[in-house]
Amino acid sequence: MRGVAAVNGGSDFADVSLVAHAGGLSVVDVTGRDNAGLPPTPLATLTSLGPVLSVDVIDPAGSQSRRAVVVSATQLCTIDFKDALEASEAVAAESRAEAVSMIGGDVTVETFEQVVGEVGNPPPAKGCLVRFVSFETDPARVDENVAYFRAEVLPAIKESPGFRAVRNLINRTTGRGLTAIIVSDTDALTAAEVSFEARREKGEVHGIRFGEITHREVVLVDKL
Repeated sequence: MRGVAAVNGGSDFADVSLVAHAGGLSVVDVTGRDNAGLPPTPLATLTSLGPVLSVDVIDPAGSQSRRAVVVSATQLCTIDFKDALEASEAVAAESRAEAVSMIGGDVTVETFEQVVGEVGNPPPAKGCLVRFVSFETDPARVDENVAYFRAEVLPAIKESPGFRAVRNLINRTTGRGLTAIIVSDTDALTAAEVSFEARREKGEVHGIRFGEITHREVVLVDKL
């Protein structure tokens, strides 16, 4: 996440961008948009501040940011995204409870930070297959392993046949994580499995302990 100046819009975009503009402050999804040839997608806009002159994250390591400083024409304030996450959880919990009452089953909820996200061209579509790989690492080595994933694992995933999208998620407190790779068909899924096994040992050298691997099918695509 990076703040974007209203003057020239310049920024080193990561997955989510904060954009200051005359109408307020917008949260914009920019994940993998250049790769997919798709425009950024606004997720939410805060208009109560009036025209916003600038916004910047408090933590300079953008992927770890939890708060941002916002300067408008009349005030200086901070936005705490942890509070927003907790507020959204209350709404989501009600929806989950309603769903469970209708269809039964158990629900397990975990909160992760998305540290890597890319969308291919073409992007995911209904009927694509998803490969989930759970893992654990020492919390003290999270940044090291994120750098390893970006430098060595991500390029290999993106070059695989049938690549549609990838998300790498981590809980910095527990070290638990999840990698989700979306591919076009069963042949691409098999190729992803072979690629993963080829680099498993190197991942373990980096202190990554791989866990359960599951496969799913995409049944609905809304925002990427």
